[in-house]
Amino acid sequence: MVNKKLALVSIGAGIVTFVSGFLGLLLIYRLLSSPQWMFTIIFWILAWPILLLTRVFRVPYLGSALVLALSSGVIANVAILSGIFYLLLTLLRRKTPTPPLPPRPVPFE
Repeated sequence: MVNKKLALVSIGAGIVTFVSGFLGLLLIYRLLSSPQWMFTIIFWILAWPILLLTRVFRVPYLGSALVLALSSGVIANVAILSGIFYLLLTLLRRKTPTPPLPPRPVPFE
């Protein structure tokens, strides 16, 4: 059963991680004076889901293909990050069974 509170936290963490990572990547892109290899990395981060989808479906218009590429890229990346965060939080919340403390010794009277 999915823990709803944990799922919401992981979705939020996935969104924050994607946005901050992408903004950091764009900042580095600007600081390095826009190298071509960096643009290729940014393109592949956003476009990998649509490249998989275009193997199955055909998108007739260029404008809709661009919107579909950006939205599917963001959704797929956030979903993957959210899944990773959910697994990590689930593993961290799982408590290892600690051995019970031994009984106290009986004091002498």
